[in-house]
Amino acid sequence: IKNIKENKEYAGKIINLPNEFNEEMQIQMIYQTIKLYELSHPGIFKLIGINIQSFTNPQKIQPSIIAEYYPKGSLLGYITGGALILNSTQKYISLLGISHAMNYLHRKNISHGNLKPENILYDENHYPHISDYGITQVFSVSFSKIINLAIKGQIKSQLIYISPERFENEKFYEESSDVYSFALIAYAILTGQIPYNEIPVAELIQKVRSGYRPQFPKNINEKMKSLIERCWQQKAEKRPSFDEIFTILSNDFSYFNEPVNDKDVKKYIEKLLERRDDLYN
Repeated sequence: IKNIKENKEYAGKIINLPNEFNEEMQIQMIYQTIKLYELSHPGIFKLIGINIQSFTNPQKIQPSIIAEYYPKGSLLGYITGGALILNSTQKYISLLGISHAMNYLHRKNISHGNLKPENILYDENHYPHISDYGITQVFSVSFSKIINLAIKGQIKSQLIYISPERFENEKFYEESSDVYSFALIAYAILTGQIPYNEIPVAELIQKVRSGYRPQFPKNINEKMKSLIERCWQQKAEKRPSFDEIFTILSNDFSYFNEPVNDKDVKKYIEKLLERRDDLYN
């Protein structure tokens, strides 16, 4: 989407409504828009606003989210894109940015619920920005329907990053479920592989519920392996908070085997900590 007056590009995401866009949904969408518009953090996408009518047919109701445009695409592209590569410093910055931004959202009483590589976008500096929280949850389909669609082969990515407790009870959702998702994302960043990609959906659900997790390559950093294993613990209460995860990674850069540029990482940490007071306001 291009604003001709400002000569600036924005991103637009059309929301596919599961049913009629009734008055209750309109009120929820407006409420969530106001709530999200007030958020400000260098690790989340910046919401510009919403558009209720279709861009191609003004007579049609088709809500869209308007946000800042991030030119470097999503994390998924760097994992599966072949030619797209994040270096070790950019990977480390990604983990720092995701953990700090998620801590910010949790402090604002916002759980993501669908944290995955597709929802992590990169700006021109290869800094991460978390998207797809808040408004899209107003229109989300039931969890049981997602599972049925996945089993039929229509989708799978949403299930890969879902915590085991949500397979037991879709209404049981806590902030620690986002921590589990972070563990799978960290695994994908480190290995360059989509976790569970070779396992059929029906088998995947049963395996995760039974405690199965992706296998680590032999050359992975042991400290990072230990942190990831803590984050994807079967029992939600045993997982660390995002505040603890960020503190660990920001005070010790030896969680990668490959060297990272300390100067660039510290510069990014300073950028994040400029907003730290916002966590508690």
